[in-house]
This record gives sequence, C-alpha cells and structure tokens, in this order.
Amino acid sequence: EAEATELVPAHTSIPVARIHAALFDEVISITYIVQDRIHGQQLHKLLPTLDAEKLQVIEKELQLIFSQLSSLDMYGLMGMVGIFEIRVPNHCL
Repeated sequence: EAEATELVPAHTSIPVARIHAALFDEVISITYIVQDRIHGQQLHKLLPTLDAEKLQVIEKELQLIFSQLSSLDMYGLMGMVGIFEIRVPNHCL
C-alpha cells in the first residue's frame, strides 16, 4: 500500500497523502503507515446535499482519477502488489 501510494503521485496528477514511513511489526504481523492527514469531508456524507451540477463536477473528477489509475503499469513500475485485481463497478464510473 505504501509503495502504491508513492507510485500514484509520481506518475499521475492525483493528489495523495505523503508517506513518511512504513513499518512492519513482525511480532503481531501488522504494517503501520505514517502519512500526512488530508483534511476534508467524506463523499458519502456529502452526496445527499449536492445539486446536480456539483455531482457532475465530482463525477468528472472521479472519471479522470480512475482513468489515470487504470493507465498505470503497476506490474512494470513496482511489481505485483497483493494478489487480487481490484475493479470498480461500471455504475460507479
């Protein structure tokens, strides 16, 4: 996750939190990621309050983000991350 978070801003214009450290605790098998906090509001809480024009703006921004993410060559840039392919349902695009 930390590698992917560093990969995205290096190859896209998508803003992401800056990673300061990624630490693995071998005793309890947990990875900790220390990163900047990005302040804002959760989209799912805002959606009911937005008019059609604002929803269209958000839709276009999300389309751009997903387009940039899908164009990344994850395997060539940093090798396989995880074992599952993640897809966003068409109705979300």
